[in-house]
Amino acid sequence: MAKVTTFYSYKGGSGRSMAMANVAWALATNGERVLAIDWDLEAPGLHRYFHPFLDDPEQTISEGLIDRIWTYIEDISCSDKFSDNRRARFTHAVCEDIVQSLEIPTRSKGCLHLLGAGRQDDEYSAKVGGLDWANFYARFDGEAFIERLIEWARGSYTHILIDSRTGVADTAGICTTQVPDTVIMCVVYNRQSIEGSAAIARSISKGRMERGQIPLDVRFIPCRVEERGEVDAARRFAAERLGEALEKQHSSIERQLRRDEIRHYPWCAFEEKLAVFEDVPDERGSLLDAMHELARHITDNKKLKIEDIDPKLLATLWRRAAFDDPRIADLLALDEVTLDAAYSHLMAWVDAALDQRDERPDWLMTLAEVAISFAGRANDQHAGASAEFLGRSGLKIANRAMDQYPELYTVRFAVLLQSRAGQLQKQHDYSDAFKLASHSYHLLRQDNLPTNHWRAARSLERMAEISLASGKPDQALAIYREVADLYSSIGRRNIPLGAEIEPTRALRVLAEQLLLHGDLREADHVAARAVKQLKRLGKQLNRRDTAEVVNILATRAEISAIVNPGTADREIMKVRLYANDVVVSPTARSQLERRMCIAEARIQIQKKDFYSALYLLDRADEIDNKAASLSSDIFELRVSILLELGRENEAADLMLRALRDGQFSPTAKFSELLRRSLAATGRAEAFNAALLELLKEDAEQRPALLKVAMNWLVSQPLKLSDQDVVQTYNIAHNLEHVLRLPSKKTDQE
Repeated sequence: MAKVTTFYSYKGGSGRSMAMANVAWALATNGERVLAIDWDLEAPGLHRYFHPFLDDPEQTISEGLIDRIWTYIEDISCSDKFSDNRRARFTHAVCEDIVQSLEIPTRSKGCLHLLGAGRQDDEYSAKVGGLDWANFYARFDGEAFIERLIEWARGSYTHILIDSRTGVADTAGICTTQVPDTVIMCVVYNRQSIEGSAAIARSISKGRMERGQIPLDVRFIPCRVEERGEVDAARRFAAERLGEALEKQHSSIERQLRRDEIRHYPWCAFEEKLAVFEDVPDERGSLLDAMHELARHITDNKKLKIEDIDPKLLATLWRRAAFDDPRIADLLALDEVTLDAAYSHLMAWVDAALDQRDERPDWLMTLAEVAISFAGRANDQHAGASAEFLGRSGLKIANRAMDQYPELYTVRFAVLLQSRAGQLQKQHDYSDAFKLASHSYHLLRQDNLPTNHWRAARSLERMAEISLASGKPDQALAIYREVADLYSSIGRRNIPLGAEIEPTRALRVLAEQLLLHGDLREADHVAARAVKQLKRLGKQLNRRDTAEVVNILATRAEISAIVNPGTADREIMKVRLYANDVVVSPTARSQLERRMCIAEARIQIQKKDFYSALYLLDRADEIDNKAASLSSDIFELRVSILLELGRENEAADLMLRALRDGQFSPTAKFSELLRRSLAATGRAEAFNAALLELLKEDAEQRPALLKVAMNWLVSQPLKLSDQDVVQTYNIAHNLEHVLRLPSKKTDQE
């Protein structure tokens, strides 16, 4: 005949659900037909131990005990069709349509089914809280309904295990007094648990007697027993109190307690995990061993053995339920192996993830993050196809994780999109980079958290940078305006700790872009806003913000020098005074002062005071401790002044030195100054010779040199010999693969 066993504990945290789940496993893998019922309706958790084997592990779809009771009550309340046929009233007590079958990986003929507490949806708490058990028994023949449910279970299974609620509630009384054949009381060795369990044992005995039922087999199982000296005293105290409750000899109870003790296993405290996932079958003293021993006592079957199951299969099953996928630790340890080994592991994991459709989302997202990180570390050995595969596939599997749990992974996916956009930007794949950054922005903007709006602003900045790099300055300017507006809407108090300066930096960048577009007045206005906002930050500024503080203050001075040369001296003085308070680092102060000198030099140039301008540029070079020809930002200003002063030979010498030293930027301004200085001095042959020599010898400078050469040939301000033109063209043609220029562009040039 089937046996009903209730697992009860006076207080929570005793390991009751853990013990019952493991006993259910032991019985099912030894050929028994087991039904596990989660009757702890107020705090259901039994299903979590069975998570790896359930189709509905979170119980958001499956009906359970509380749902069936309410269905029964509603049918009785709304219809009189059952009034004449008492047996027909209890059709809902037959629960075979809502039990969940666990797919246990064993050759045993047994089975393990779960009757859960109920569907875990928004209505669950109301269903549990709204059920008056006394009213259910009095008005709706609740006792008979429960009896019919147990009758059905006895006819379908060999063992019915009930996980009862703690304490002395009505449901606990049903589970411990009305329905079971045996009660397993899980106790811990403290006074509250021992005294409470003894009182419940007396209550069970009294209740059974009043109902005219035979006495129950009550067995006390000490759980979470620590290995220390106090245990002996606690055991003796428990034997005394529990012996009185059961009217048995203290010595007999003490021997039974000692034999049945389940010691404390630290790993049990962290997650709901069956012992089969942690212990090996032949390990004496393990939790797996202890649970099978308890199952033997319950069944009086000494032949129960521990089923040997493929460890790889168990590892695969456990990955569905673990807090963190065990593979994640291996994934995060890739930095500790060689790059070759890391790429090999990653490629295999990513391939498997693409093929396996039921992978855990936490594994997929972490794998995607690491894959994209390594895609960004591509070098000559691991460039090209491997890095591209990791980057592209990383986004695919991250997208799958987000689709499964958007509330958990949307932000992480958006951050990955932003990271991958940066990688594609470096590869000059501006179109795809812009699309990814835009996708990231729109995902983050949909979220209501200010922190994610800040992240959205970062994505917008990436979009602006890509627009600039792809030759779309107007689009970039429009996006930079959006960035500034978005930061303004977020508000200073909602910016994450450590990022307080970013809205001010965004204003500085916008001011610089406005200046480049010729919107001088607006550039000046925005730069002034940036400084005003900087001052409001006050103590929120920290050392790592120093470089940006210098940039903001210097930009204000530089734009003022260009837009309002008449009043710029006053602005520069204000900047210096404020900098004395906030710029502490000597290096940072020197950098700021250098840029102040350059700004003042621009003012003097506009005033036609070229000698004062040269003096200020000399001061700037002294601060930077470099020769004039090596300071690229001063270089063009100095050449311009020398040409204005009629000192063309000095200007030409400066240009040629810059060319030979490789300290130049191949801008339109550089080419213009080059043409002016060489045309005025007639030294084109010297330039041409230097250029051709460098093109042959200096591989690092070839791209920049080639750009200068092309500008030189196209403009033709001076007449070169046919031999020089052909030689320069041939060098350019041979460098095509170095520069990776499209053939049509090379032909055109």
